[in-house]
Amino acid sequence: MDAILNTLKQFRLESYCNQLVQLGVKETRDFLDSVTDEDLDNMGEMNFNLKSKTVKHAADTRTGDHGDGRTFVTTRTPKEAILVLIDTSSSMEEECYASAEIQKINAVKELFDIFATRTMAYDFCHIIENLETFKEHMRNIEASGCTLLYDALRRGASELEEVKTRFPDCRLRIMCLTDGNDSGSGIEPDAVTAKLLKSNIVVDSILLGNVENNMLHGISNATGGCCFKPKTTKDGLKLFEIETVLSLEQRKLKETLDPSSISKHCLTQFFATHGCDECPETSLPSQINSKVTATESALKKKIKESWKRTLLEKDKRVLEELKSLHCNPHPFFRVFPSESDFPFWRILMQGPPDTPYKKGVFELYCQFGPDYPAKPPLVRFVTPVYHCNVNTLSLRTHWTAFWLKNS
Repeated sequence: MDAILNTLKQFRLESYCNQLVQLGVKETRDFLDSVTDEDLDNMGEMNFNLKSKTVKHAADTRTGDHGDGRTFVTTRTPKEAILVLIDTSSSMEEECYASAEIQKINAVKELFDIFATRTMAYDFCHIIENLETFKEHMRNIEASGCTLLYDALRRGASELEEVKTRFPDCRLRIMCLTDGNDSGSGIEPDAVTAKLLKSNIVVDSILLGNVENNMLHGISNATGGCCFKPKTTKDGLKLFEIETVLSLEQRKLKETLDPSSISKHCLTQFFATHGCDECPETSLPSQINSKVTATESALKKKIKESWKRTLLEKDKRVLEELKSLHCNPHPFFRVFPSESDFPFWRILMQGPPDTPYKKGVFELYCQFGPDYPAKPPLVRFVTPVYHCNVNTLSLRTHWTAFWLKNS
């Protein structure tokens, strides 16, 4: 392992890639044995590959897992694979924000830490299981060299394409944290953007410090992603509290460009009309626009259905919950089941008296998933509300692992 690390130190570029889903890759030493003269001609991409392999090898050493990544058995099928690119060039030693004495490289470490923590809190399935090992490695990275950004994006796309072969329905995303523009890549920005588009990979970028990068901004927008530029440490940390930043599941993606139409000019022109993003737009479920009905009508319809065919266990339980709410209605809630989708409810909540919400009326929706009642329903606010248990977009409330009737 020491020999591998010494090899890395010979390269000035420290482009950093961590794949947040266990990928199918060969052992690090096998990779080193396979290095060719062509690899040596492209230092940026080689270092990018070496770095990702070294992290994998370090994790295997500490966890005792020395098997081929392709045989890794995951307990859940990931819905999204995120690959994080971290700029560790020498300019990252500079101060990040004028109002706070913190180096950009340390700001990146803090941002990744909050990203990983919030991702686990929301139970998204795109974080590696040996996260603590990787976080320890993150704390030890140092800034040096230059930024081969486009080479790193190309390599990241290739890595995510491997994920797609294992999990065809998995969404793919690259999250890039950098403070500047590319310097010395072997691939042009329009070419790497076309590659990303053909692979359906979304690129989100976070610009650190007082920098402009219209090309990376354009790449992000062209692939349907966002480009953020936090002005303070607080803004940067708050960014990773937004659920549509943590995951694409609830995000309304931008329209992507046709790969054949990509040019450097069109990528740089995005900034003139779009600017940097503040918060990704939310995508509400299609049922939110469907007609609703009264609880009594929904119950009669479902009971008649039960006479003709046996209901699923989930539907039986949802039916019981609706009966309970109909017979013993909550004083501050009114429930309106969807006419076309019985397990989807729209809810009106009156603010409880003696609270700051007493004069308000809030719209929510409740969605009973296929694993109900083993897993709780998904309940989200449609009307924005300021509360410690509801995130910035009013998207998700925090439920325990158990859904208790009449709770």
